[in-house]
Amino acid sequence: MSLAPFGEAALDHFMYIERPEGVDIADGAGFGHALHYRRIARPDMLAPSPQDYPSQGICITGSSRAWCD
Repeated sequence: MSLAPFGEAALDHFMYIERPEGVDIADGAGFGHALHYRRIARPDMLAPSPQDYPSQGICITGSSRAWCD
């Protein structure tokens, strides 16, 4: 991981990460990744395991649904 200089591409990347669920925003220029690490859910473990979320908005929506159910 490295820091990017503040500019339009960095701002576009931030908005891409923080986008709400259902909003299609393109990632900032230069922030594409050739390989994406994907965590696999482990149903055999007693403790919760980390999950991948395409955006913070999807993570927050999932958390709020869990708290409200």
